[in-house]
Amino acid sequence: SYGYHIIRVLEHKQAHTATLAEVRDQVVRDVTAENESARADDWYRGVRATADVVVGPPVVNAFMIQESDSDKGLAEFERLYAERKDLDVYLPYYIGQLYEAKANAAESERTKLEDLDARTAEQETRISDLKALEAASAERAIAAYEALLKNDVSDEVALTRLLALEPGNLDGMLAMAQLLAEQGDSNAAQAQYASILEANPQSTAAMIASGDLAQKDADYALAKQRFEEAAKLLPGDVGLRIKLVNVLLALDDTTGAETVVQAIRQIDPSNARLLVAEG
Repeated sequence: SYGYHIIRVLEHKQAHTATLAEVRDQVVRDVTAENESARADDWYRGVRATADVVVGPPVVNAFMIQESDSDKGLAEFERLYAERKDLDVYLPYYIGQLYEAKANAAESERTKLEDLDARTAEQETRISDLKALEAASAERAIAAYEALLKNDVSDEVALTRLLALEPGNLDGMLAMAQLLAEQGDSNAAQAQYASILEANPQSTAAMIASGDLAQKDADYALAKQRFEEAAKLLPGDVGLRIKLVNVLLALDDTTGAETVVQAIRQIDPSNARLLVAEG
């Protein structure tokens, strides 16, 4: 993940055990630092235990609660999101992370129990309970990440988490494709759009987004294909047909463009964009 590194050996030094004289100064510095840190920690714990601490920002307070009790922290995040959705657009992300952590913890404990050669009746019951907790937590995490998308937040980490939990999530795939397109990776974005359309051939959102990207990249053949597919499913969409006209003109298909213009005229004869297309 950090790329490749080439290391060149310039010299060798013979290994040896350091003498006290060689390391005395470093040992003194290390022990002094450890003692200072321990004294500072003791002082802080004493002050913190007797202090009346009030945390102003609600989200920061929720994080502090979560540090000591993840379930109470999760409950606080959910309360904030239920009461004040506009407080922080990333509230669903925090909630999703916590539910995902619950699912992972349940999976880890379940796996350890299932690996046992012999299991008791109580352990079998526990495995069943953990499976239910794992599934329910994963479902809540997915719902939280989907809520983040509804806030128009296309966070790559959140999308990756969502698609790891539910690889076929079409909303997540569409958002990831759009993010890839924004990052300039047209090939990956188009591959994602193709996967969406393979899973859901009726996804006009994927068709139009793919067509827009293809038009931007001057891949007019693909843009024409996508816009024509979408036009069949959206018979009254004038804007889509205007896009198709522009693509057909880019392909020097004036006959096809005129046919689409005639169709637009029947839908909305006074449309200003129609007049531009005709011109």
